[in-house]
Amino acid sequence: MFERLFKRLALSRVLNILLETIMSLQNCGVESDSVFEKPTEEHLFNSRCYKSTSVRIGVAHGVLQVDPRRFKFHRMSVPAVATDIHVVGRFKVIAGGDRDIAVYVLDAKGFDSWQAGRKAFFHYESRRANTDIFNVKLPTGGTYYLMFDNSFSIRSPKSVEVDVELIYKTIQI
Repeated sequence: MFERLFKRLALSRVLNILLETIMSLQNCGVESDSVFEKPTEEHLFNSRCYKSTSVRIGVAHGVLQVDPRRFKFHRMSVPAVATDIHVVGRFKVIAGGDRDIAVYVLDAKGFDSWQAGRKAFFHYESRRANTDIFNVKLPTGGTYYLMFDNSFSIRSPKSVEVDVELIYKTIQI
């Protein structure tokens, strides 16, 4: 007898939670043909129940030393739910040789390919430059690399003044 009562109370609690969830989704502007249909990404990001928050993360700031025949990189992790993703910044070579450096933004696959000496896709490529200002839009969340490449220089180390940020939006419930 107590077992039946307990099961009924548990089932009643589950149904109440389900009903509260459905009502909250409807109050947030989520409409669907079936109350059991999973809300789409559009529902989640356009819903009145979620607030978009802008996130700014410093990736590199200050003076970076890059030895000849070497490169330095900064790893950037972007959450899968992030939207409107940008790497924004500037660099200027302040000392060394012809005062040039190559700067790249690559995803993890491109970074691995480049390190292995294979052709890589760059989301941003400065080529050999003295200075640049960039705003790179990235397609999705994931792992990206900001790379300063001085591998073309035989004997000149480079001093690079750099200021770069990763900016994206994410939802907050």
